Amino acid sequence: MHTLLLTCAGKSTRFPNYRPKWAITHPSGNLLAAEAIRGIRGYTRLVVVLREDHMESYGRERIEHEFSLAGFKAEVVSVPETGSQVETVLRALHHVSGVFTVKDCDNYFRLDLGGENSVAVVDLHTCGPMNAGNKSYAQVDGERVVHLREKEIISATFCCGAYTFSSATHFLAGALTGQPEYLSQVMNNLCAAGEVVVAKSAQGYVDWGTEEDWQAYTRRFKTLFVDIDGVLCESSHRSFAPAWGTTPAIAENVKAINAQHETGAVEVILTTSRGEFARAVTEEQLARAGLRYDRLIMGLRNCPRVLINDAESKRAEKTAFAVNLERDAPDLARLLRRDT
Repeated sequence: MHTLLLTCAGKSTRFPNYRPKWAITHPSGNLLAAEAIRGIRGYTRLVVVLREDHMESYGRERIEHEFSLAGFKAEVVSVPETGSQVETVLRALHHVSGVFTVKDCDNYFRLDLGGENSVAVVDLHTCGPMNAGNKSYAQVDGERVVHLREKEIISATFCCGAYTFSSATHFLAGALTGQPEYLSQVMNNLCAAGEVVVAKSAQGYVDWGTEEDWQAYTRRFKTLFVDIDGVLCESSHRSFAPAWGTTPAIAENVKAINAQHETGAVEVILTTSRGEFARAVTEEQLARAGLRYDRLIMGLRNCPRVLINDAESKRAEKTAFAVNLERDAPDLARLLRRDT
């Protein structure tokens, strides 16, 4: 059995304007904690470690239900508030047996787990701007980790936050040597003792370590409500020529929407006053245009549309925008850059 131990027992001091960090709602609608392990493969059991007061406030069954809605079968356990991730693992160690991997909810990456002592790593050169001094770093010889240092850039290879121990015995051997605060220090103790620790490359790394990191990440996401006639296809009419479904696409605007959709962070919902009876010809027209979208809402009134959304006052983030495009104008890409 390979247990994934998701540690969520920290103080979340870097997220003062939110619920506990693990309970923040990801743009997908799932818990941030659930999305933090979306890219992890190779484990057979998921154990989520929370603080006792959070467990009491949110409820074990409700938390486990939230994970199930995200597609995970989780066992949620609690520990007293801890001062470090190492202490959290020590308190939760009786919940695991055999191989286990420790991860927190500070980030996302894709990783295939193995059964050996290992550290997930990322090449600093493959990442965007980040606080490099806030990471742990590894010196690697081939695939073997030689040395790890916390908060000191000793190489371009940083530890992205998944540590696999082949047994509790190996973890304890590293955790009870000195007084390590970080899992990188536990692993470094194993390296110093002559144990083999492997570097495993992770892909698609995204940092959620601070409130600023999280806000920068979530600003990538948006839902676009896009009209069809006069925006994506040249304007048409129900009865008069040119008829619905017959007009050419406005190629520049289709390209602009497709570019947004391809990021994976943008949901495209098409809106139109075309009646439901015109769905088939509309979908055929959109297919000819090569448009990528998620949903099509038909039968709206032919009148101005007002988008209303709630903005969280603590963060003062705007959550509703409007783009007014001159009919049939190929300017959508420019307006999206300016207004959203």
